Amino acid sequence: MVVSDAVLVKHGSCNLSNKLLNKQCGDFDAPFNMSARAILTSRPNSHPFQERRLVLDQKIKIGRSVARARPAVNNTIFDCKVLSRNHALFWYENGKFYLQDTKSSNGTFVNNQRLSKSSEESAPQEVCSGDIVQFGVDVMENSRKVTHGCIVATLKLYLPDGKEAKASRSTSLVGAVQLDELFQLNTYLQEALQREKVLENKLRSLQQLVMNTQEASDLGWKALIDEDLLISRVEILENKLQTFYKNLGEDKLRNELCVLLEDKDRYQYMARQSIKKVIEEKMEAVHNLKTIERTLSTTEEECECLQILREQSQNGLKDLAQKYTKQLLKVEELTAKLQAAEEAQQELQKQLEQEKSYLKTHLEDHLKVEKALQAKVKSLEENRGSNELEISTICSSLKSLIDSDGINNENEDLNLKESKYDMVEISEDDTFSVSSNELPEQNNVSDIEKLQVKLEESLPDSKSLGELMPEGGDSEFSPKNAKEDGKANNKVSSLEETFSEESTEDEGEVDESSQMKQQLQMIQNRMKEKSKFILELQEKIHAASQAIQSLKDSLQSEQQLSAKYQQEAENTKKLLFTAEQNAKQSKNEAEQLKDKIKSLQKELEDSKLNATSVDDNKSSTEIMRLTSECALLQSKLSDLEAEIKRNRIEKCKLVDDNNSLQKFKEEVEVLKGKLSDGQTTSFLSEYEESRSQLQDTLRKMSKMEEELVIVKERYCVCNEEKTLLAHDLQSLKEKYKTLDFQPFVAVICTVAPFLVFLGFIALFYPTVSFLIGSDS
Repeated sequence: MVVSDAVLVKHGSCNLSNKLLNKQCGDFDAPFNMSARAILTSRPNSHPFQERRLVLDQKIKIGRSVARARPAVNNTIFDCKVLSRNHALFWYENGKFYLQDTKSSNGTFVNNQRLSKSSEESAPQEVCSGDIVQFGVDVMENSRKVTHGCIVATLKLYLPDGKEAKASRSTSLVGAVQLDELFQLNTYLQEALQREKVLENKLRSLQQLVMNTQEASDLGWKALIDEDLLISRVEILENKLQTFYKNLGEDKLRNELCVLLEDKDRYQYMARQSIKKVIEEKMEAVHNLKTIERTLSTTEEECECLQILREQSQNGLKDLAQKYTKQLLKVEELTAKLQAAEEAQQELQKQLEQEKSYLKTHLEDHLKVEKALQAKVKSLEENRGSNELEISTICSSLKSLIDSDGINNENEDLNLKESKYDMVEISEDDTFSVSSNELPEQNNVSDIEKLQVKLEESLPDSKSLGELMPEGGDSEFSPKNAKEDGKANNKVSSLEETFSEESTEDEGEVDESSQMKQQLQMIQNRMKEKSKFILELQEKIHAASQAIQSLKDSLQSEQQLSAKYQQEAENTKKLLFTAEQNAKQSKNEAEQLKDKIKSLQKELEDSKLNATSVDDNKSSTEIMRLTSECALLQSKLSDLEAEIKRNRIEKCKLVDDNNSLQKFKEEVEVLKGKLSDGQTTSFLSEYEESRSQLQDTLRKMSKMEEELVIVKERYCVCNEEKTLLAHDLQSLKEKYKTLDFQPFVAVICTVAPFLVFLGFIALFYPTVSFLIGSDS
């Protein structure tokens, strides 16, 4: 029982140590069982979606949301109409990330490169961290005129060990664009814009022609209908005149003619008054044209001033371009330094990885040595088990000797044995409790001590047996017992020697294990120091990468500023060109208006001379002509109003240019510290000159605004007078219609009672003739 319990205790402690080692190994291998991960973040030109965090333990489907598959944070299902249901696949395999288009209709793009044609499956494309992925294209509905955006996202890929994957060369390296290529692109864009403007003007002219033809056709149909009505009316009137000539006499006709002549005189008087009003309005229009010409002259002068300012701004932009080229050279030098720093950083990382691999191999060697020591301990435990079996045989022989003694001593022997076994069990319990808390080497030492205690206890038992034999036993068995006791003592002494040897070996092994533990502690301390050094290097690398990113951001900001300055210069050129064209057009229109006013004045003088001899038809044609001229004047006034609006828009644009120049001033003040002292003084003097010129232009613009307000007030007055003239013309037309219809009413009023009288006579003529007796 004692031996079996001791063996169980030993095996239990070994199992505990093995479990602890397996747990440590499992914890060491845990981070390598992780799966790769990916993050999709939305870009500004993308259909909006929430950031997606993916675990790439298997192939992930990318597609449109349906009833069974809804969009979530951990999948690639998007609520976008442009995507297909099974659009693409995304997975991780053999340390690389792959993307495949699965016969999508709108396609899949990686860094603006399509993987396959529509409705065709593509080959797996390797993807790197930082790539721009696009699923589908923007689609516009013709019925609603609504554009459906596509999914555009940036990929961030992480390997199973938690490190970020390497970026592709296309995304990491920024292509340097030369100034010549930028200038060519600018010229191409300007030509395309001019072509677009020409096409738009052609379309507008064609639309205007179509509208004019439609209006002309409508007017033609109306004229034909009016002509037919007039012809029918003339025929009716001629028939009526014939009947009137037959029925009426010359006196009545003369009276009617006198009335008509009086009406004609009245109508002519009203027409003269209306013509006078029209002439006065024309004179006012001429006066307004003169004022507009004056404003045009002032605008031309301002345009010349703006051209001078444009030339000065171009010179300033050239200087800025030279400075920009110098800064580009500095940036190239900085990029070269950054590349050298990155190369040094990579070399440091390689050295750290080599040291890490060396330490891992060293650890593995120490683990192998520890396993060998554990195997030696197990072999010693097995040898100890064989020794314990020999002790059990000795104990059995002792029991047989005790059994050969008298019956009287059996109870005492049994009591002694029970007390011994109890002591052994108590000692076993104590050793078990100690072994559960101590190391395997200490357990070996305690077991050896237990065996020595058992041997010492067995020695007094044998002595007690030798003393009890002469008292309670027969004399015949005494020499035999003495011989057996001598043999037992010899065996016990030999066992003590073997146990002493084993204890010395165990002590040596304990010393070796303690030395190995010290070596392991030293290695662990070295590993901690190396890990601290690695962390410090990583922090330095992170700081260097942040500095590199800040330098890259500053480069991008300077490039954007240069592009803005170029665009502002081009806009100012375009504004000056349009202002010159508008000035020329306004001049031509003013000259045309002058010629038309002169011709109208001549026609009015001719109409005054021939006013007395003009008939009703001529007066009506003159009124129609005057109305048409008024309409033309109205259209010209509307054109002038449009020009005024254009001038206002140009003024707003110039104000915007001023604001942009002020912003440019602020940026120049920021760049002031970077330039040398001599350059700053010259640049400040140029800036002060440009600022004074801008203030002059602003003053001129304020004057232009005041003049435009005056012109607008005059235009409102002209509109009011125009409405009054239109009202007068309508009243004259109504009077003319009443005068035209008045003789017919008079004839009807005179003829109607005569006809009634004749009808009355015709009705009562037979009765009257019968009464008079004239009836035959």
